[in-house]
Amino acid sequence: MQPTLQDIIESSRVLIATTSKIDDVPDGIRSLFTHEFEISAPNENARELILRNACLSSASPLSPSVNLKNIALQTAALVAGDLVDVVDRASLARSKRMQDLAESQNCQLTDIVVAGGQFTTHLLPADFTSAIAAARSTFSDAIGAPKIPTVTWDDV
Repeated sequence: MQPTLQDIIESSRVLIATTSKIDDVPDGIRSLFTHEFEISAPNENARELILRNACLSSASPLSPSVNLKNIALQTAALVAGDLVDVVDRASLARSKRMQDLAESQNCQLTDIVVAGGQFTTHLLPADFTSAIAAARSTFSDAIGAPKIPTVTWDDV
């Protein structure tokens, strides 16, 4: 016999549930919880700290030209998990950048790593630019935002 949510709550000391769409949770389910906490997206200073800690914990050194305050400004509405994902995507962008350079120079990736200095060991602003674009696209898809094409004056 499957226990109901009410049975689980009666035998539990603590039950925690999360949702990103609180309005979609039926009132009957919400009434089973005695407390609700809303955790909103971090502010700019908190995003900067999260980004800095994500870089430190992933052992991804930053180029001196990387401005985390500027990156935090560009990542409004992203939560901690999204910001860690931005750092991970920036690391992937660094790897792709190095691979592309190795292919264009017709040499091995290890040659680039040995000769590259900070270009190969540090995350660059361009790495974060592509990572933020990918994160925004994922975020837009998640909330169902329409895709707006890039239009230039030449298109008009």
